[in-house]
Formats: sequence, C-alpha cells, structure tokens
Amino acid sequence: MLLSLLIFNRSIDGSGVVQTPELKMITWYILNVPFAFLLIAQIIWFVIIKKHNN
Repeated sequence: MLLSLLIFNRSIDGSGVVQTPELKMITWYILNVPFAFLLIAQIIWFVIIKKHNN
C-alpha cells in the first residue's frame, strides 16, 4: 500500500521521466501482477493441503 501511494504521488520517477496517469497505472500493474500470482498460488496450495489433511 505504501508503494502504491509513492507511485501515485510522485510527479517524476528516478530516471527523470514525467509520470503521466497512464505511466503510473502501468507501473502499478507491473508491481501488482506478481503479487496477484503469488496470492493465487498460495490459495491453491492452501486448498490442496486442506483436502489432503481431511
């Protein structure tokens, strides 16, 4: 969440590129897609473990 606030509040990134709303959304997607895959994998793993234990 803190990283999202940083992305949406900055006007220029570390390389000096002016951040438009489109670039901010692209950066946000790039950062959140891996976390979404990890969350889905953990949920699937949890379901597999719960079914195996029962």
